[in-house]
Amino acid sequence: MDATEAFASSPTTPLANPATGLRDAPRSLGTTQNCRSGREKDDAYQGVVLPLTESWRLVVCREGRQWIIQHRRSANDWKGRKYLSRAENVPPVVHELIGEQACLRAIEWLESLSHRI
Repeated sequence: MDATEAFASSPTTPLANPATGLRDAPRSLGTTQNCRSGREKDDAYQGVVLPLTESWRLVVCREGRQWIIQHRRSANDWKGRKYLSRAENVPPVVHELIGEQACLRAIEWLESLSHRI
């Protein structure tokens, strides 16, 4: 299974609708825990939009106002590294922080948004 197939079979749905704002972004169900959390730092945070790597992910803030690129510090402890108000700013920042492979994943996610508007 290549990275694209693994991504496609991921239980996290990497979708959000920028036309209606972040408040309508779907929440992740793809966690290792059975319950979802409202705390951004938790593994089971309900606002996970896109897992980028094992230690990086993209989430929507609790208020639905911004995208947050988070880095895992330890088990169940994520820290925000970049805060972005526009979805199109996600791929270049991901490339800067994480590298090309994660950037390609972020670009696929962004393109999936444009097909849903």
